[in-house]
Amino acid sequence: MYLKIVGLFLFAIMSVTCQAQTRLSRSVNELTIFIASDYFASLHERTGEIALVDTIYIHALEIAGGDHYDALLTATFTAIPYNKIPIVIPLMNFKINALLPCMPDSVYLKKNAHLPKALLFDSPKDDFGDKDKIAHFFGNALLGYGLYLFDISKFFGIFVEEFESAFEVQNSVDKRDLLVNKLGYAFGQSLREDKSRMPSEFFLLNTIKYLRFTL
Repeated sequence: MYLKIVGLFLFAIMSVTCQAQTRLSRSVNELTIFIASDYFASLHERTGEIALVDTIYIHALEIAGGDHYDALLTATFTAIPYNKIPIVIPLMNFKINALLPCMPDSVYLKKNAHLPKALLFDSPKDDFGDKDKIAHFFGNALLGYGLYLFDISKFFGIFVEEFESAFEVQNSVDKRDLLVNKLGYAFGQSLREDKSRMPSEFFLLNTIKYLRFTL
C-alpha cells in the first residue's frame, strides 16, 4: 500500500511539470490562464468569493469535457498557490522540486492574485486569506468522488500517516485545513448521486452551521 500511494502521488506531481506535457498539464495550464484573465478578475466585483470557487469548478469541468474526476484533478493542481513543492523522500534520500504549473511567472502570479480568499467565516483578512484551502477542498473532493470503491476512511487514514512520515513539506496541516478537507470530501461524495452539486453549497452550509451555534 505504501509504495502504491507514493507512486501515485509522484506520478500526479510529475504529470503537471514542464517536462511532462500530459493532458493533465495542458488542462492545468488552461485553467490557470482562465483564472489569471481579466474576465475572471472582473467577477470579483460582481459575485462573492465562494461563488468564484464554483466558477473555477465549472470551467474545469468544461475543460475536462464533462468528466468530473478529471475536472477535480485539474482544479486541485491549478489551485495550488505555489509554483514549486519541495519534497524530501527519506527512503531514496533525495529531493524533488516539483514545478506547478509550467506557466510564465506573470500568468502564475495573476492566477494567485485572483484566487478566492474569503471562504470561511474566520478567513484571515490579509491578502492571502484562505487561498491555500481551495486545493485542499478539490483534492479531498477527488478522494470522495473517485475512490468510493475502497474503504475511503481507512485509505485516507493510511495515506495521511504515511505521507506525513515519508515527506517533508513546507506547510503543516491545521484544524481549518481539516475542516475544508471534510467539506471537500462531502462535496465529492455528493457528486456520485447528483452531478449538479456545487462547491459553494458546502462552504455556505458550514457558515450557516457556525452562525446557528453562535447567534
